[in-house]
Amino acid sequence: ASSFLRLDDEGLEKLTNEVATLKHVTLKTQNVVNRALFLASEEGRYVSGHNLLIDGGLVL
Repeated sequence: ASSFLRLDDEGLEKLTNEVATLKHVTLKTQNVVNRALFLASEEGRYVSGHNLLIDGGLVL
């Protein structure tokens, strides 16, 4: 996305913080890992047919 928007990492993070629902929350690899583990776990067994967005409230 940063090359498409012609922003460096700092500029992309600034833009994200301005327009996202969750302010000053940066997505980390562990956030995605945690959701994948939840879906693969016994606790996530009833989740079916759902698009789980892990984007901090930012959908482009």
